[in-house]
Amino acid sequence: MASGARSEIMVFDQRTFEEREYWLKKLSDLPGPSLLRSDFAEPRGAIRDEGVLKSQLGGKSYQRLMKLTGAKPFLIYTTYQAVSKVM
Repeated sequence: MASGARSEIMVFDQRTFEEREYWLKKLSDLPGPSLLRSDFAEPRGAIRDEGVLKSQLGGKSYQRLMKLTGAKPFLIYTTYQAVSKVM
């Protein structure tokens, strides 16, 4: 092998690739509404505690995240959360 040349190693075999594709497909869609009825009525004037947590990624990190997740909302969220936890 010439100096500076990189050897390539196959990380995934066919089964691993198929499993990866299965889970990407299974987890990539957003779940629909549950359509379950509530056990009790929400009090009048109740304030829902909804909010948005904003976090900014640099351009290169954002592009890598989008490429890794295929821009699927659930995968973006879970990948970002996992990376945030590790870091």
